[in-house]
Amino acid sequence: MVEDWAHAARGTVIVVMVVSPALIHPRKFGTKVAQQFGLICDVYPTEDEALAWLAETARVANLGAG
Repeated sequence: MVEDWAHAARGTVIVVMVVSPALIHPRKFGTKVAQQFGLICDVYPTEDEALAWLAETARVANLGAG
């Protein structure tokens, strides 16, 4: 499923999720696998952390311009 998402996104979609800390692998295994397939993604326990990561990632990827 993640491989399909990454292929369809072609680097133009950024995914961030806010979930309970109990559901986040200590080394973020799931996101690392998704990133290996090319999906720009991460997971955080708070909305503030997720939004900060999203803003910075969009800025670096230049997706937030225009």
